[in-house]
Amino acid sequence: MNILIVGGAGYIGSMLLYELVKKGHNVTIYDNLKYGQKSLSRVEEVLEGKIKFEDMFDKEYKIKTKYKHFDFVVGNTFDKKLLEKVFEKKFDFVFHFGELVGISICDRNPNFTENINFVGTKNVIDLCEKYCATLVYNSSSSIYGFQEKNDLLSEEAKIPEPTDEYCRNKIRIENYIKTKNIKCVIFRPSTVGGISFRMRMMLMPHDFAYALLVNKKFTLSNPNHYRAMVHINDMMNGYMLLLDNKDKIQKHTYNIGNDDLNLTKREFLQLVENNIENPEYNIQLKEGKGDVRNVRVSSSKFSNDFGYKPVNNFNDMVKPVLSLFQKNPNVFDSYEYFNEPALWKDLMN
Repeated sequence: MNILIVGGAGYIGSMLLYELVKKGHNVTIYDNLKYGQKSLSRVEEVLEGKIKFEDMFDKEYKIKTKYKHFDFVVGNTFDKKLLEKVFEKKFDFVFHFGELVGISICDRNPNFTENINFVGTKNVIDLCEKYCATLVYNSSSSIYGFQEKNDLLSEEAKIPEPTDEYCRNKIRIENYIKTKNIKCVIFRPSTVGGISFRMRMMLMPHDFAYALLVNKKFTLSNPNHYRAMVHINDMMNGYMLLLDNKDKIQKHTYNIGNDDLNLTKREFLQLVENNIENPEYNIQLKEGKGDVRNVRVSSSKFSNDFGYKPVNNFNDMVKPVLSLFQKNPNVFDSYEYFNEPALWKDLMN
């Protein structure tokens, strides 16, 4: 199939690129490389067998604009003229990950967030409708916000009024999709963890691993609040199920996660600690500070409709990250691995 990944150099997008190329699909990446990420070069070298997946962070890479195994276009989603030129290739599927991710980063830049996460995403949706492409859009389980009860949430759960720019724009886009004549799956992923070609160190599994093994101190807010987790490989399996069952897709919304990985932050911390020999760290516990989400989600709807079965447990998610830190504590110190774009000045100009 002919597939476009918007935001394909990111944490999820680069991993999906790798899996799609291995399966023989024709893939185009559309990304502005706002984090200066070199993930596409890593994908290329692993595909060519020049380096093993588990060793890909052992060397330095350069950002390139042309690759052998996939097409790459540097661009922003709010550049509708360039985006439409790309869409003229007529894609079967469009996976859209090209947004700013994270509550704090979006709240600090509300106008820029709206330009990318709403205006830019709206452009992608409109072009999917115009060119009859099936859209897979990653919303977020974060839109469930703070839940007073600890029940497993279905897709029909009440969505509270958003208190941050990240969730506000996710909800706006979900509602916009509902007005369009389009085949689409809206995923509401749990917090994702595990090794990818472009690591994101502020994701909780990676952040906790660094805090306990390397930094040895951090503040844990709201330790009894729940988070829903999922391994990035299970996310990949979910995307592949959509490709393999494209005739089932109409316009659906699905949670995607792992029902066994709905954990409190305190439980999560303990599981990380269990994987560290003789852990020594200083932790402060605080209530009512930081991100106050409290979410447990169920993926049963997606499992029933598409046969989704997550198979990766917590250790599968965190052990490889800990191994990389044990090998080199500074392996992810570069700005490339944090959602603090080095190139924002150029983008906003």
